[in-house]
Amino acid sequence: MDTYITYIKILQQQKRMAFFEKIVANAPPFIRELSLKELSLLGSTQYSNDFRIGRNLFAKGALFAAELDAYLQAQSDGKQNLQTLILQMMEWTKTHPNGFGNDQFPALVQLLTGYDISAIWVRY
Repeated sequence: MDTYITYIKILQQQKRMAFFEKIVANAPPFIRELSLKELSLLGSTQYSNDFRIGRNLFAKGALFAAELDAYLQAQSDGKQNLQTLILQMMEWTKTHPNGFGNDQFPALVQLLTGYDISAIWVRY
């Protein structure tokens, strides 16, 4: 199963994460101040008009993933991480084929892991 989630190794590379932080920090306010959801919506329609949108969408998403991964590991003493969460979500979708909405994500993570990620979620 590691072949499907090999990008998670990027989250442990401090140099790469610092690069993503710099991208977000140097973004113009109209991009930097958007939530991850708002940036995603903007990216779906304006990606080709301004390369900074897609670049920041990827960077902000990576920073969210890294923070979520670190939180899950800290809360579970290393027993859970982003990879285990993704695998749990894949299993969950087998019995919930309609998926979940953006606003349902924190509750779903809590259901699957037992941990409240709402403080992280609101920052992104």
